[in-house]
Amino acid sequence: MLCFAISKDSIRHARIEDENFSWQNIKYIEKTSLPFELSPRNIETMINQFGNILESIIPEERIANEEVLLSLPVEMGSYKIYPIEEKVDEEILPQYLEFCEEKRLGKRYKDSLVQFYPLEENRFLAISFPKRLISSIAETISKTGLKLRLVDINFISSLYGVEKIYNTTSLSSWALSLVCDAFQMVALMKGSNIISLTSFTLMEGGSYKILSKSNHNEEMVSLIEELDRVRFSPTDKLRTVEKFYVYSYDTYSDYFNIFLTYRVANIEVVDPFIKFKPLRLYKGDGDGAGAMSQFTDVVGLLYRFYYGEL
Repeated sequence: MLCFAISKDSIRHARIEDENFSWQNIKYIEKTSLPFELSPRNIETMINQFGNILESIIPEERIANEEVLLSLPVEMGSYKIYPIEEKVDEEILPQYLEFCEEKRLGKRYKDSLVQFYPLEENRFLAISFPKRLISSIAETISKTGLKLRLVDINFISSLYGVEKIYNTTSLSSWALSLVCDAFQMVALMKGSNIISLTSFTLMEGGSYKILSKSNHNEEMVSLIEELDRVRFSPTDKLRTVEKFYVYSYDTYSDYFNIFLTYRVANIEVVDPFIKFKPLRLYKGDGDGAGAMSQFTDVVGLLYRFYYGEL
């Protein structure tokens, strides 16, 4: 099985050659730079070049119909948390969710592939992808003799990985943040349940700007305000959540390095390898916590395979 986790400028990839999963059978976890920056504005570039990229990273010793788990950059999807009213019958729930997404996306709906993730408290997380991108990737993967098993968003894969790595279901509240150069993505969690999702950018000199949000609530507002203040005034502890996890693909980000240098009691930079470490592991960006955190998403895919939650 192959795992590909894509961000705007690189792919983290891993391989296991054992149907009966064991961490010892992870052949490698590597990173390959993309020859361009992937964004919603240059999907055509990704479509045209994905075949060459794939050929450069898949092993020469191929296994017929070997399965691929794929996660795409969070920027490539849009998301919404839907609370489901009790009066919605279970038999019509799929149609109801599709109706809600069609209403939200409007003209974009017919060009989107939508996936629904069940949450607790009778809620669903909807994530939509550009349909043409997914179908093109699936076709390219098939031409190489592989089989696309799963398409996910890298932030969702990372959430799953962090939950398993740190056993976060025992926490009353926690959050995960992806720090990018242009924005941050934050999920506010209670146990294994996503409460709120928000992306925002920090402004120079203080304050912030919300870029997208779903189920934005007072707790999320309070958390973002704390994250804004910590840039200028270090604190001993975040008050909004019991634990705050953070990771980044940009290991040289000034803001990300705040989390590496400030000693805040309940902030932890994700180390996806605290339970295992493959013999062949990319260390081109260093082997410290900040550099290793960039593999959180691909390790999340490995955990999904391990627990059979595909």
